[in-house]
Amino acid sequence: MTRPVCAIVGAGEGLGRALAARFAGENCDIGLVSRSREGSRAAAEAAFSADPEAKVDFFAADARQPETVERALNDVASEIGEVEVLIYNARGEFTRREPLDMTYAELEEVYRVEVVGAFAAARSVLPAMRRRGAGSVMFSSATAAFRGSATHPLCAIGKFGLRALSQSLAKAYSIAHYRSSHLLTRSFCGTCGSVVPYPSEARDHIVSLGGCHDRGKKSDCNNFVAHNAPWHDITGPLPRHDDYPPETGYPRVEEEPLPPGPEGVVRGSCMCGAIEFHLTESFKLVHNCHCSRCRRARAAAHATNGLAAMDAVRFVRGEDHLKSYKLPEAMRFTQVFCDVCGSKMPRIDPDRGIAIVPLGALDDDRGRRRRTTSSSPARASGTTSPTICRRSRRGRRRAESDGVGTSP
Repeated sequence: MTRPVCAIVGAGEGLGRALAARFAGENCDIGLVSRSREGSRAAAEAAFSADPEAKVDFFAADARQPETVERALNDVASEIGEVEVLIYNARGEFTRREPLDMTYAELEEVYRVEVVGAFAAARSVLPAMRRRGAGSVMFSSATAAFRGSATHPLCAIGKFGLRALSQSLAKAYSIAHYRSSHLLTRSFCGTCGSVVPYPSEARDHIVSLGGCHDRGKKSDCNNFVAHNAPWHDITGPLPRHDDYPPETGYPRVEEEPLPPGPEGVVRGSCMCGAIEFHLTESFKLVHNCHCSRCRRARAAAHATNGLAAMDAVRFVRGEDHLKSYKLPEAMRFTQVFCDVCGSKMPRIDPDRGIAIVPLGALDDDRGRRRRTTSSSPARASGTTSPTICRRSRRGRRRAESDGVGTSP
């Protein structure tokens, strides 16, 4: 059985040694990246002591020279295996001095060790992690990352930079979470906006979305039917509940009505309320799409999209929170979503002169029901698409399961 690979950049006698022992003891093979083999000897011995079966190798690199870091981690991947856990543990200068005593050379060096070296390490492993859909990147830090220091300014400046890099990478590439109610914290991919499985509040089970895979269990019931989208008819023999099913014991969800909006405008917004838009013309076409891309992007049995003229959609708030992801191999498929809560938002397509609007983002009844259904051989097996209502902080209605498509 293949063991996961942990690469430690900065595998010295202190924290590096402890990390090597811990991850080897957790059934990992270890790649030790240091300036010298002698410098990583204690870490190697600790890893072997924790698990004599672990594969432990040394790879030379200097954190001040990012090309050597990239080369070393590429060697780890080719000689041991693709890195599943990266720990960047290289540390800059920790000399005691006052801020005005720092030299330009010292500032440049601490930046190269703490930030440039860390970036080189992350850039080496993140593309493969993203392709696999799994992996962890960790940066060892200190309380200096949160406050300056009158006596150790070089350490503080380096750790501040490392913290900014870590947060930037997390915002761009990690799984994001948004607490939508007292019961649910919803998770989505920070890169493409796709909804992903998330743990329960008690962390005793995982909520797995049917659209994430093709082997889903068929639906048992329809929940929150009292809050159903006005443009959607719930059909079929499944039991219907106005709130959570009684057997769950969950409290009922109260919603405040949305105040009237401007005449001739259909309002829409994301779940957290950061983004709001207006639709000023009727849809030319409304359809359900059952393709595998839409299902995985929305974690639902299908997406429901409305197509309107490009200038029919106007963002009135939060346009800077829009984030988009185009599937590289697709001609057009692009998902637009709120970077705070992950709600799918309208996409403007200037090439075709249209706006693709996810109907689940509408707050008002747009007065037109679905007219067409588009599908492909990649239709989800074992799934149905009951509508489940979701609620924002301000109590507005959303149709979640089959109303969040953003691209035909």
